[in-house]
This record gives sequence, structure tokens and C-alpha cells, in this order.
Amino acid sequence: MRRCGKLGTRFGRHYFDSRIDTARNVMLIENLRQNFFCFDPATDPYKPVPADWTASASETANVTVFVTRFLDRLNRGDAAGMAMMDPIIEISKADWDGLVKGATQGRTGSAGTLTPKFVTWSNNPAGAAYPGAYAFFSVIDDHPGIEGTCGGIMVQRVRENEYRISQYDVQFIPTALVEQRGLTDDELDGLCAR
Repeated sequence: MRRCGKLGTRFGRHYFDSRIDTARNVMLIENLRQNFFCFDPATDPYKPVPADWTASASETANVTVFVTRFLDRLNRGDAAGMAMMDPIIEISKADWDGLVKGATQGRTGSAGTLTPKFVTWSNNPAGAAYPGAYAFFSVIDDHPGIEGTCGGIMVQRVRENEYRISQYDVQFIPTALVEQRGLTDDELDGLCAR
């Protein structure tokens, strides 16, 4: 990035509006803006993991417990979940309330849970704010009124058994939308393809 010159660039919080365009069966992202920070690679405390690094079964179990705790807080609207997110996200209480609303507004009942589904580990992924190991999760929502979810949660492994949410991008598809539009399974899959 030119503004940082010879320094490295670390991308921070991004802002955007999203909506489902049911006429075209796609999720739209509009008005994208993103913060960035310059850093000196020589003094950067964040180091990449070896390309062949693999997580142990217990590490995967521990990160899954972490994401389960986060989703439980999101499900209850507990703002303590904010502290589980990377500070570079710069989340505010209003932002948190928006995440809670996005997760709960399509529900037609309170019985249900948000459950993480581990997908994969990724070493030093391109576009991540920091080098290192990351776990990716999709989210299963079994609340009444929710047909499914799109997107997922990326979790940075700060060090062994220490994690933080580095990216939250989950969209909840309400059953009412599916029924109103008569969407097929293929059309639902199309909503998640961006």
C-alpha cells in the first residue's frame, strides 16, 4: 500500500452494508470502507507459523469451545462477547447490538442454539490482519424461524489455547423469506454465493 511506503500494511475494521437481493438471488455488499495501519516488519510481534504447522486434536477442541462461548454470548446478547474479538475490529456496543439483532431478528421462537461447525485450519492466510494459524467455522442455527446461515467466523490462534475472533461474517436466512419467495435449495445456496 502506497500510504505506508516501505512499512507493512495491516488492514483493520471494514464497514459495509449488506442486503439480500431476492430478485437476483444474491447477497449484496455495498459501501465498503476499510481502515488500515502501518507497521515496521522488523519489529512486528506477529510471526507466521510454519507452512506445515498442524493443530492437535486438543487445540481444535479448545478453539471450538472458544467459539461456542462466543456464540452463546451472541445468542444471549451478552456484550462480554465483544472482548473475545480482535481489537483491530474496533467493535462498539452499537456494532455488537447490530450483530445480536442480525442473529435474532428472523427468529419466531426462543428455543434453539447457535452451534459452531469446525471447517478447517489455515496457516498464514492471505488477507488476514496478522500472520499465523486461523480456524474457520460455519454456524448452525436451529432456532425456529431460521432456515440457515451463510458465511462464518475466522478465529486467530494468538498462541496455544489463546484465541480471538478475527472475522465475523454470518448472515442468517429467515424461514419467512424462503417461504415468501418459494426459494429452492439451489436458490438458497445462491444466496450464500457472493
